[in-house]
Amino acid sequence: HPAQALLDYPLAFGVLGVTGFFKNRPLWLGITLGGVLRFFCHVLSGVVFFGSFAPEGTNVWVYSAVYNGSFMAPTLVVCGVLAYLIWPRLRRVGAEG
Repeated sequence: HPAQALLDYPLAFGVLGVTGFFKNRPLWLGITLGGVLRFFCHVLSGVVFFGSFAPEGTNVWVYSAVYNGSFMAPTLVVCGVLAYLIWPRLRRVGAEG
């Protein structure tokens, strides 16, 4: 379904741009908010389009959240760690340019 493609790709990855609104805030805040918004897009897509695959008696919201959380939580952690590793250099280069 085309709406699933919109939820899982352009919208889910587009909301990561929200981090730019937090440029004068702590780095972790923007990263976390972007990751959480992306997670919600994937969960909504999972509920709407893959809820029928949930085991009998399983709440589709929980099913989708667990499935999507299994890759989103590690992704958020890795992105956060990498951002903190490169952030000092990015700030230095930005100040020079």
